[in-house]
Amino acid sequence: MLPVRCYSCNKVLGHLEEDLNEWKEKHPGQPLLGFYEEFRIARLCCRKILLTYHNEDNLAHQHTVAEIPSSVRLQPSTKFPQLYKAV
Repeated sequence: MLPVRCYSCNKVLGHLEEDLNEWKEKHPGQPLLGFYEEFRIARLCCRKILLTYHNEDNLAHQHTVAEIPSSVRLQPSTKFPQLYKAV
């Protein structure tokens, strides 16, 4: 989840979350300089927040209990475990 405001300069950033996710899908692996120019993000503090933001929906994948390796111990109440891949 993207912070609503920048921690340093207090600029509103929360409304850019959907636009940032769409831009990342259209330009995978490219630097965010084009996004910064398009949305006029000039301050380094705001750029840092947008650069370090990641959408957790893309990182999480739900597995069934049968798909989890036997070396991983789960609590009995876990129905849909989520594993996160390192990026």
